[in-house]
Amino acid sequence: MVAASVGAQPTYEIGYAFNGEPERVRIETAPFVVAETLSTLPVLQQLLMEFPFSYDRSLGLVNVEGRIEIDLDDPQAFESVGRSSVLFDDLTFSGPSSEPIVVDLFVDPGEYRVRSSQMPVGATCEMLIEVEVAGQVRAGVIRSVWEGSGAPRTELSGIFGSGGPPAIAEGFVVPVGRPVSLRIQFTRRVSLPASTTGSIWFRSASEGWRAPGLPIGSEVFRMPAGIRVDSPQAGVRDNYLVVCLADLDDDGDLTIFDFLSFQNLFDAGDPLADFDLDGELTIFDFLAFQNAFDAGCS
Repeated sequence: MVAASVGAQPTYEIGYAFNGEPERVRIETAPFVVAETLSTLPVLQQLLMEFPFSYDRSLGLVNVEGRIEIDLDDPQAFESVGRSSVLFDDLTFSGPSSEPIVVDLFVDPGEYRVRSSQMPVGATCEMLIEVEVAGQVRAGVIRSVWEGSGAPRTELSGIFGSGGPPAIAEGFVVPVGRPVSLRIQFTRRVSLPASTTGSIWFRSASEGWRAPGLPIGSEVFRMPAGIRVDSPQAGVRDNYLVVCLADLDDDGDLTIFDFLSFQNLFDAGDPLADFDLDGELTIFDFLAFQNAFDAGCS
C-alpha cells in the first residue's frame, strides 16, 4: 500500500438569507444540497441549492436554484439572496521555468434562466459571478430588470462587459511549481418592490448541460506555451476539466489502457490517482477507480 500526500479536499459553501435576515451558512468538504421551505405568510420561499459537482463533472461546478411563491393582498417588498461557492487549494502550474506567469480563466455562467408567472415593474434578478485565483478577484454581474410586460432588460458588467457570457477573467499572476487556490462563487439576488401584490411564481436556475463553472470541451486557462495546470480537487488535468474521470488516456473510450494509466499514476505517487480524494494513495483509490470505470462515460 502506497501513501502519498496529495492535499486536502475542496471546500463547498452555501449561504442564504431572506428580507435582510442574517445569512445562514453551511460549509462542507463534499458536495451537498440544502433544501428548505420557509413558510412565513404571506411569503412562501422554497429553496434548493446544490453542487452538481462530483464524479459526474459534466454537470458543471456550482448551481444556485430558487423558487418563490407570493400571494399578497397588501403591497409588500421581498428580497432573497442565495450564494454558493467552491474552493480548491491544489491548483498547480508547471513548466520549464519557476518564474511567475500571467494567466486568464474562462468563466461560463451557464444557461441561466428566469421563469415567472408575472414579475412586477421594478423587480430585479442579479447573478453575480466571482472568481478568485491566488487571492486575486475578478467579478461580473448579469442583471435582469422588469420594466413592463414581456422579457426583462438585461444589463452586463464586470468581466462580461458588453459582449455577454461566456467571458474571460484576465490577468491573474500565479507562481509556477507550487499550489495556489481557485475559488468560484455564484450569488443569486431577487428583489421585488414595495408595490408587489397578487400571486407571483418565480424560479431561477442554471439549466441544461452548460451549468455554470469551468468550461467543458475547451481549455480552462489561457496561458503561455509550455505550461500545464493540474488540480485533482477540481478534476483539471493538463488544463482540461475531466468529464469522464476513468478515461485516463483521454481517448474517449474506457479500455484496459485506462487501467494501465491508473496503475502508472499510482506507482508514481501522482495525486491524479487519488480517486477517493482522501489525501492518500491507498487500496481504496483502486476501488474508486473501478467504480468510476464501471459507471462509464455519458
